[in-house]
Amino acid sequence: MVERPKCMKAADCAKWLGVAKITWVRSNIAGKTPRGLRLGRLVLWDRAELERWLEAGLPARVVWDAENKRTKKEQRS
Repeated sequence: MVERPKCMKAADCAKWLGVAKITWVRSNIAGKTPRGLRLGRLVLWDRAELERWLEAGLPARVVWDAENKRTKKEQRS
């Protein structure tokens, strides 16, 4: 059984979604993808979050962030 990576680079995200890497990068710059985790010059995306984002219909980052903030707040209560 092959273990799936928990975090993915831009090229991996693009391949997983079936788009060109430049399309993923431009979408990220335009705020159309979830926020990635920056480690120096490297940016990684959480695979589980991308799966939830895909299931939610690929909302823009501001919508996605607001929804996640609300969900996390409800979980704490």
